[in-house]
Amino acid sequence: MFQGFKKSTSIKSTQESLSKQNSTSLNQEKTLNQLRQKKCDLENIIENYCQRLEYLDLQCRQHISCGRKTAAKCCIREMNTLRKQIEMYHTKINVLIKITIQIETMHEDQELGNLMEQATSLFRNQEELNEQLTNNLQNWQEVQESQVERDNLFKDMEDKWINSQEIDEALNQYEEEIKQEKLTQQFNSVPSQKIQSLKQNQQVQQNQVISEKGDLMLN
Repeated sequence: MFQGFKKSTSIKSTQESLSKQNSTSLNQEKTLNQLRQKKCDLENIIENYCQRLEYLDLQCRQHISCGRKTAAKCCIREMNTLRKQIEMYHTKINVLIKITIQIETMHEDQELGNLMEQATSLFRNQEELNEQLTNNLQNWQEVQESQVERDNLFKDMEDKWINSQEIDEALNQYEEEIKQEKLTQQFNSVPSQKIQSLKQNQQVQQNQVISEKGDLMLN
């Protein structure tokens, strides 16, 4: 009878252990699916933002070429905001990958709870900023037809998130790049014989300058 009791207890214990393992396995799989979906969602957002950045880059260059610096600055403000949000989304993805690896290798349901709490805490730290930036970007779509409202919107975003010096530096960089591109296009459009003549004239002018400097030093 005692042996039968021990056997019954052993079977019950084994069943409970298997049930617990199955429960943990189901929770793991459910959580992993949620993490994978979240990662996929973030990657899609990043891809959309990158496409928007490419469009804004072209718009900015066109505005600068036409002398519309204010419009170009609006593009730069939005690009800087998008880059900041993309950076935060990449941080979130790295966290998701780290937690996914930990969940795939853990064995206790308690560990799963701890990991999910860790993920929630990490995401909560950036949630308010993300919401504010996202709202600003959504507002931008709504007021896209109004130049005044658009300027005010991104001026407000600049005050909150973006250093105005960064915008000026980016604008100067764009202007320099466009200037160099135009010079290259002009240079490529000149016939090769004329280019050689221009190079020779330039060399003659340089030699004259050197000669004049030498005469001044001798005098």
